[in-house]
Amino acid sequence: MARQIKDQNLECNILGNITNSYIAIDEILNARHYLSKSLELSQFTGNKQAESSQLGLLAYICLSSGQPDQALKHLKTAIEIKEFIADYDELCKLYLNLMSTYEILGDKVNAKSTANAGIELAVKIGNKQRENEIWTALAIYNL
Repeated sequence: MARQIKDQNLECNILGNITNSYIAIDEILNARHYLSKSLELSQFTGNKQAESSQLGLLAYICLSSGQPDQALKHLKTAIEIKEFIADYDELCKLYLNLMSTYEILGDKVNAKSTANAGIELAVKIGNKQRENEIWTALAIYNL
């Protein structure tokens, strides 16, 4: 229907929801397929909010597929976009994901510095939940 009415933003959102559904049932190949279509549309339409969120999902898929280096690349790009569009709450979440990715890669120095940046931002925007999530991850990773 979104294609029939030529609403690419709606189509992008629907594809994103399909992606999330496949992730929920652990069908990573299907999730990646629909995510790539959604990401193409968000880049084509210039929807930076959607693009950055989709890159975060792509990083998750890469981690689930045993590709932490690719996840790192996508997270860094998503962070650049979130900084540009000033989506600070989601940026805190991406810092948490980046910290975890560095930990998986065995890079404790970057994991800790990323966590500190996330905590600093969470405090600055007054998001106690994100701050607590990062502190909890620091404790779990023993950083």
